[in-house]
Amino acid sequence: MNHPNWKTAPARATHYQPERDDSGMFVPVYWRIDDHGVPVEAWSVQSDGLYHIPNPSHTSDLFDGRLVPRPTEPASPTLDGQGLPPTGLEVEWLECAQTGWQRVTVLAYHDNDAWIAPAGRPSIIVGNPANFRPIRTPDQIEAEERNTRIADLANAIQEAGWESPEMLAAYLESHGYRKQPK
Repeated sequence: MNHPNWKTAPARATHYQPERDDSGMFVPVYWRIDDHGVPVEAWSVQSDGLYHIPNPSHTSDLFDGRLVPRPTEPASPTLDGQGLPPTGLEVEWLECAQTGWQRVTVLAYHDNDAWIAPAGRPSIIVGNPANFRPIRTPDQIEAEERNTRIADLANAIQEAGWESPEMLAAYLESHGYRKQPK
């Protein structure tokens, strides 16, 4: 066994040492090594299971640089703006302009299809999926809504062709604009 099976390894094991390739004399071993590099306990991999060695007398010079550290837990999947989001991630998806952005969980991909589960609705399969973005923060939502209101107001002002600042001020006041006190 030259590759560790971390799913069946002892929970306290921090490293794995494969069998020696040259002589075959040593068997594979799972190790628990402390922060100072000192072996605290070991589990020898035998044909009938693991043999626990509570206080190994081996020194670190026997490791020959062949120790494989236990992998750390993978980071949570994220959407970095490149390609499609990883499966299992909750993101926002734009089905079409009429429905707007909606929260979905990406369940799987196959060929050019994505299987997604919109919040509060049955899961669906989408051909040629696109238009995903990370879940926005409340601050991002507020800023987007503000920018939309400004753009709408700018369009209305441009279309109306105001002749005087007083007419513009009256229009703004009638549409709820109030100067915020400092």
